[in-house]
Amino acid sequence: MDRRTILKAFLASVLLAPLAAFGTETSVARQEYSGPDDPDTFQKTLAEQSSAAVVMNVFHATWCGPCKSLFAQMDDIRRQPGIKIQLLGVDIDKYPKISKAMLPMVATPQSFFYIYGQPQAYKFAGTIRNVPEMTRYLRELTRAVHGDQPGVPRL
Repeated sequence: MDRRTILKAFLASVLLAPLAAFGTETSVARQEYSGPDDPDTFQKTLAEQSSAAVVMNVFHATWCGPCKSLFAQMDDIRRQPGIKIQLLGVDIDKYPKISKAMLPMVATPQSFFYIYGQPQAYKFAGTIRNVPEMTRYLRELTRAVHGDQPGVPRL
């Protein structure tokens, strides 16, 4: 490692560690689906989780580079103020029946948004191409669910 990288890591640990002590909560909770490979059970789980929160359902694979990039992007976005969503990951290799029932798999990752158990119009494949636009969209979805703003935004 070069000096610059070491200095950045040190400063980040010194500056961000005190914030952790005050209980800064993460606004994106990532959870992997761990139920049976049954589409009906998965739909019930998704409906329950999205009844009180925005859920971003991501179909991914452990071997997929773009999937790892997407989760890294979401980790960065979650730090933005006004965003509170849950990520529900589904590994397409572990859950092939759910994957086939939920979408025509053409690429991974594939992401869908759910609110109040209902899928939203916006969905995408691959990584996030426009991070500021996605940040704005997720902030508006959060407001819609948590009562600050009526309606569901359009992207």
